[in-house]
Amino acid sequence: MRTTTNILNGTVLDFRHGRRATKILDGVARALTPAVLVPVAMVGATLLRKREGAPTLALATLAAAGVAHVLKPIARRRRPHFFLLGSSPKRSFPSGHATVSTALLLGLARVAPPRAWPLSFAAATAAALAVGALRLRLGKHWPTDLLGGQAIALAAFAGAAAVERFALAGSGATPDR
Repeated sequence: MRTTTNILNGTVLDFRHGRRATKILDGVARALTPAVLVPVAMVGATLLRKREGAPTLALATLAAAGVAHVLKPIARRRRPHFFLLGSSPKRSFPSGHATVSTALLLGLARVAPPRAWPLSFAAATAAALAVGALRLRLGKHWPTDLLGGQAIALAAFAGAAAVERFALAGSGATPDR
């Protein structure tokens, strides 16, 4: 019988999984690591450098990745015990995938024209939640690893947006919209 893995903090219910879809999703998750997403954000910000929000895209993604990288060895939180093969058992909090992808997605939403912000931020939120759900489905993180990563990303995004607004106000420049 093939079923999914369901993980709750403090309780791990291990149902055999191995569906083809899970393998495909795991492959996608392995390809979209922070080591890939940070350069994508930098290239995107460079290509969109004349657009309002491009500095926020770059700074938020870099800051979120940096904070996650620093916190992982400090937190030393173990991953769910049945998924230790090929990964460090003490590198669970915060989820790097959730942290960096959320910051990148929020940054991309910020680059959209202001009239499209409601839709772009809704899409970014949905995609960030999907990344979190994928990490849970694959059994790589506890729910609080994902929430912590998304909170770090949100704080990095807010800080980066504030820095961009402050820099623009001080320079008198007006970015393209």
